[in-house]
Amino acid sequence: ADKRYAATVDPMVRKGYLLWARPVVRLMRRSPLATKIVHFFAAPWAQEMAYEMHAAPHGSFWGKVMMAVGKPASKVLGLAASYLDAVFAQSRVAFQ
Repeated sequence: ADKRYAATVDPMVRKGYLLWARPVVRLMRRSPLATKIVHFFAAPWAQEMAYEMHAAPHGSFWGKVMMAVGKPASKVLGLAASYLDAVFAQSRVAFQ
């Protein structure tokens, strides 16, 4: 269900998600406490994602709430990163 869900996600949401998720994963590798905290949030999200992909019999209210907040926030990060990528790419061209 994870791969099927990923294929449905807006590329800007994915880009923004990766910006914050990679550092969180690095922290989780070093800290059992961080892993427990992240699990508290990730489990409901994963339940809702599985439900949306017809891989679970029921969803999660809190997972739905986290998606409603997390997707737009990740998209804003992704759009900002893409904008900055374009600005820096232009400045490199201007200085060559």
